[in-house]
Amino acid sequence: MKYFLTLIICCTVVVGNAHADELPSVLKGRVAIMDIHFGDGNTGICSGVLLGGPHILTAQHCFTRSPLISSIGMGQGQNSYFFGGNIVNLGGDGLDLAIMNTKFGNEAYMKTAITADEVKKDLEGARSASKCVSIWGRITGYQCAQIVSYDLEKNFLYLKTTAKPGDSGGPALIGDKLIGVIKGVSDELGQTSIRLFYKDLIK
Repeated sequence: MKYFLTLIICCTVVVGNAHADELPSVLKGRVAIMDIHFGDGNTGICSGVLLGGPHILTAQHCFTRSPLISSIGMGQGQNSYFFGGNIVNLGGDGLDLAIMNTKFGNEAYMKTAITADEVKKDLEGARSASKCVSIWGRITGYQCAQIVSYDLEKNFLYLKTTAKPGDSGGPALIGDKLIGVIKGVSDELGQTSIRLFYKDLIK
């Protein structure tokens, strides 16, 4: 696995349920609201999802504004704790996926694809059945969007929906299976990019 580590001096994590009334059951207690404070005084907001164990999946670009991250707050307003950890960049900057290793633990791991071929089958099945892809972001909340196009070589999926600043890193699912995270805001065509995720990326 290609990766780099960004040391976190201190972090406060808050975990609970954001927009709990609108979330599918598979996401309840797993969505993460991230308030990021950089060493140079800049701040940022992003979303994320608890994969299971100590791992939170999000967008890597959330952590590239400045060379030093001083603290991160994540959560939905119920429980908080203090930790130090690291951020693993999956597959280099172009992939735009990152896993935060935290002291938060959830024994049950989310259902995810193992390989890129499995993701392809899931996308083909959803598209042929006109099945929507579920996404969640801290700003826009929960949505179910239709597939526009996807490219497995470039590792992206386009959905016909709207995403806003702060939604980056939020989960995308087909049924109860996590397939990726929101890349960023929607484009001029009203399409939102999803970076695809499968377990083989963590090798």
